[in-house]
Amino acid sequence: MDFKAIDKVGIELEGGWIAGHVLPATARRVGDGSVHVMGQFAHHGEVVSAPMATMAEVEAFLTEAYPDAHNQSCGMHVHVSFKSTVDYSRLMTLAFWQYFSERMNAWGQRVRLPANHLFWQRLAGLNTYCQKVFRPDEQAEARVKTSARYAQLNYCFRFHGTIECRLAPVFKQARIAVSFTNELCAIYESFLAERSHAEEFTETGDLA
Repeated sequence: MDFKAIDKVGIELEGGWIAGHVLPATARRVGDGSVHVMGQFAHHGEVVSAPMATMAEVEAFLTEAYPDAHNQSCGMHVHVSFKSTVDYSRLMTLAFWQYFSERMNAWGQRVRLPANHLFWQRLAGLNTYCQKVFRPDEQAEARVKTSARYAQLNYCFRFHGTIECRLAPVFKQARIAVSFTNELCAIYESFLAERSHAEEFTETGDLA
């Protein structure tokens, strides 16, 4: 998938990494007190990507950097920035929130995640760090980390210039994480393309 409205994508993976796991050269290791994985690891906490401009880069990062161990305390956070602040504002609407929820539900069904999967718990808002709340204005104005970020979507515009999706757990397989991230980016791109086309039609009366 080519990015049109999206500028860059960044990934934060939580878990444990064994000695000898060669991470991408641009990856950063970060501590995280909320991550509780048992075992002997060279690093536990987060591994964070650099901003990436293509889905090919995202897939390569996820494949190379995916944690060796994880549990229910671990999440995958996907930061996305956009080329236009107008597009960012279009995503700060209840219409997008509903669209996002419907598309993510459909994705989970399509990849046949079992009923007890952590993804469904997070989608239902049954996770302290991934609540089913919609607080775009409060989040967007924050210049420091606050508890308002603990939502499925965190509009951290002033702090990072991105929308952070906190919905995903760390899946058992990196390929599912790739599928999730691809779907998330497709959700942003398709919603923005539809709104842009609708606005153009309103102005010109021409659907072509």
